[in-house]
Amino acid sequence: MFRKLLLPALLLAGLAACEGDTSNNEAVGTLRIIISTQGDTLDLDGFTLDPDGYTLDVADIGTYPMAIQDTGNWNALPIGDYDAALSGIAANCAVENGANKSIFVGVGETKLFFKVTCT
Repeated sequence: MFRKLLLPALLLAGLAACEGDTSNNEAVGTLRIIISTQGDTLDLDGFTLDPDGYTLDVADIGTYPMAIQDTGNWNALPIGDYDAALSGIAANCAVENGANKSIFVGVGETKLFFKVTCT
């Protein structure tokens, strides 16, 4: 009788152990950050459109050098809130709505824009 009960008990224990494993079912999304720079290419003081580019810091992801016209893609991110900061901006340039931004990454693709204007 013990053998008759052992197999079903082992099967139930195996199913219960697999039920808690959700690592392959975690919801993920893609974050696309787009940087565009516009404005005067040369002013009276010799400034240009920030030729050395920028540094982009995305909290919990990393820090990256970015060109003045650039796009960064981060795939398979856990769903949630992310903070991004653009630095290394020339004195004659400004970021529309500020250089620090927060965004919610949902399932699919989420876009965040940094629009830099130089004078």
